[in-house]
Amino acid sequence: MNFILTLIYLINIFISILSSILLLIVIYLLQRFDVFHFNLRNLISHSLICIFINNCIQILRIILPLCQAFMSTSNEEMAIINLKFNYKL
Repeated sequence: MNFILTLIYLINIFISILSSILLLIVIYLLQRFDVFHFNLRNLISHSLICIFINNCIQILRIILPLCQAFMSTSNEEMAIINLKFNYKL
């Protein structure tokens, strides 16, 4: 996999994790300090939880290609090692 593409994936993961943490902090602060009316606070909290779950799914969508690229290169390397080993026999 291209280094620049991997770097972009990692930056995207970092931004998603940071935004997820900030969302959880906002939800906690809304609950703690009674910022709005109870019903509005619950609506905002539930919408932020939905956004948090979406961020977690997006993180998984980014991690999967990185894992696939890592596994494919390691599988190719193992195949080459096995071919060399079988050739010596």
